[in-house]
Amino acid sequence: VVLQQIRRLNPNIRLQLVCSLWDYNDLLFCLNVGKCDYDLNYGVVTEGIVVEAHRLGLKVNVWTCNELNVYNKLKSYGVDYVTTDNIIEGGF
Repeated sequence: VVLQQIRRLNPNIRLQLVCSLWDYNDLLFCLNVGKCDYDLNYGVVTEGIVVEAHRLGLKVNVWTCNELNVYNKLKSYGVDYVTTDNIIEGGF
């Protein structure tokens, strides 16, 4: 409901729906809100989820990835964004 209210207040802002668990209805919600990307916990994301989100025209962010081997796997899935709190030089 909050994302829909934000959309009404600002039709141009880019939004993200943050989800801990995978649910296809969340993708449909993003489509309905418009200019809304899918932000999913990296531990539950699969290549199939990324493919389906992209098929629907959505971008996919994953959080919170702090390991290079996990990043490489997510990159191979085609995720669009990665959120990390690893700010140490050479951490990635």
